Amino acid sequence: MQRLLYIFDPLCGWCYGFSETIYNFWNKRKEEMDFEVITGGMVTGARVGSISQIAGYISSAYKNVEETSGVLFGEAYLSGLLKDNSVVMDSVPPSKAVEVVKQLNPAIQIPLVHALQKAHYFEGKDYNAESTYQYLCELFNLDNDRFIELWNSEEIAYRTNQNFQWSAQAGISGFPTTLLEYQQQYYLLAQGFLPLDQLEERLAKALAAAESA
Repeated sequence: MQRLLYIFDPLCGWCYGFSETIYNFWNKRKEEMDFEVITGGMVTGARVGSISQIAGYISSAYKNVEETSGVLFGEAYLSGLLKDNSVVMDSVPPSKAVEVVKQLNPAIQIPLVHALQKAHYFEGKDYNAESTYQYLCELFNLDNDRFIELWNSEEIAYRTNQNFQWSAQAGISGFPTTLLEYQQQYYLLAQGFLPLDQLEERLAKALAAAESA
């Protein structure tokens, strides 16, 4: 069976811009393809810090994402979270949430990351707050206590770090990146934003190339 790998980071604005494309692609193809989300660890280690460090850049850069993708950033983010200097930018907490979902209900990985980024970039929810994940559990009918227990576990922290390492070792240099895995070979479909029709075109070309190889 074909498998689509979606390599993204929750703190990547262009991944948020791509979120509607990948969600609609999943909704169209979920019966015929497997999907796996791999988090890239864009903001870890020495890069972790106050949102104030990048607020100035985001305040102008978000407009380009909106104009290109049509995805909107919410006032709760732009006028609220982005101006709260106590908020820490760290890819680990939301990336751990993706790993938790892989254990609790792997079939909803794509809609979960779609909702996760919307919660942050549109509704202004802090990725570091447990209440953000309680909100997602309610949306997807997940056991909140079990979710938080796993989110705080060493096992999930380890699996999340393994994702970061895989992404680095695979040479993923930007997010979002979309790969097709077919007959044990990988085919690059997209690196950066693409509208749905172009992603579909690239899938068709990759499958044609794979089947003629």
